[in-house]
Order: sequence, then structure tokens, then C-alpha cells
Amino acid sequence: KGLHAIKDSCIRGLKYEIHNGKKVRFWLDVWFEECPLKIRCPNLFEICNQKDCSVAECIEGEYLMLTFNRSLGW
Repeated sequence: KGLHAIKDSCIRGLKYEIHNGKKVRFWLDVWFEECPLKIRCPNLFEICNQKDCSVAECIEGEYLMLTFNRSLGW
């Protein structure tokens, strides 16, 4: 119970290796640059429909498989 309470503080300095991408969360884990994508792109995270997806679920080959609940105007 005590370890669960400090989990966020402990993982703050970790950076994941992707491998097959099934265990690394796209938005929430540090796998690209120095902080989670949720922090780098908060506006996109807010409107994304897949907030807890893995890297493997979000990226297929060279395509990003995310959908958003608003139009991005692209």
C-alpha cells in the first residue's frame, strides 16, 4: 500500500525501451524524449480517444492509429 502511494515519484525518472511496444503506454510512459507525451502535448492528449493505449496499439508501421473527439483541422 505504501509503495503504491509513491509509485509516480519512483517512475518519474525512468525511461522505457520500446521492444514490441505492448507494455509501454503511448501517452503516459516516458519512451520518447524526456517526459510523457501527455505532458509534451496536453491539448492532443485531452481530445484523444485512446488515453491508455500501448505504443503497439497506437503505431502500426508508419501510421499513427489515434482518433480524436474533435477535428484537428488537418
